[in-house]
Amino acid sequence: MTKDTNLFFIFFLLPIFVFAQNPIQNAGFEDWSGDEPVNWFTNNIPATVTAVTQSSNPYSGSYAVKGEIVSWFDNPYYPSVIAGEPSNPYTTVSQNYAKLSGYYQLHTTGADFILVTASLLDSDFGLVAIIFTGIETVTEQYLPFSIDFDYSNGNGNDAAYLSLQFMMSSRSIDSIQIGANFLIDDVEISGVTALESMDNIIPSNFKLWQNYPNPFNPSTTIRFNLPKSTFVVLKVFNIHGSEVETLLNGKRKAGIHEIQWNTKDLSSGIYFIKMITDEFVGSKKVTLLK
Repeated sequence: MTKDTNLFFIFFLLPIFVFAQNPIQNAGFEDWSGDEPVNWFTNNIPATVTAVTQSSNPYSGSYAVKGEIVSWFDNPYYPSVIAGEPSNPYTTVSQNYAKLSGYYQLHTTGADFILVTASLLDSDFGLVAIIFTGIETVTEQYLPFSIDFDYSNGNGNDAAYLSLQFMMSSRSIDSIQIGANFLIDDVEISGVTALESMDNIIPSNFKLWQNYPNPFNPSTTIRFNLPKSTFVVLKVFNIHGSEVETLLNGKRKAGIHEIQWNTKDLSSGIYFIKMITDEFVGSKKVTLLK
């Protein structure tokens, strides 16, 4: 399943911070069903591998969520925590929020960090604003984090949905630490950002971005730049060079585009995403972990 999102505008941001009810359900991770926080879902595989668990070391309340890099078939398995349900990984919102905040701990002696990805989407799932950043400060005591939503590549519409994920990642595959872990608690989106459209943004070059998140399970976002209107093909190949899926095969306008790739029918492994136009060919290596 793919969603093609056209991103055409650059915006002047006027942050206006006002009180608004936090729409994230079970934001303090107090409610659990087994190893799964209620109103969230994880990449735990029942009776096979558990990377996300309940922690009795909270910032407030009784519990927090813990994600830990574990070993699975002698390979690192990264924890992932996503707001919502597997059948509906979105939270309904009613305004353009300014920031995501909360409290965290990060325990690692390697190059591991917490990768935070969040998107505000309009009613047609077009991109309004995005967060894609790493939290790298190692701490055994809770520290606050506060991350502003980036509206610069958004479409200027009102947000209707929030997509939110916390996961572990690493700056180097050679320094991944099995046992590295994070604690997250009291997650909140707040503030209101008013937007004024200033100009259309057209990238100067063709580009296929690295997918995010990566590694991923079960879906990931693929972004690409088009400096002019052209025919675009996006294909996925396995490690043996066999074509697995065609994500896009059609003409697209100049701008920045995104595709959501859902891999529910594929097994874990290394895959390659290839972008082809009349003037550009590029590829990216991606890792699916299930």
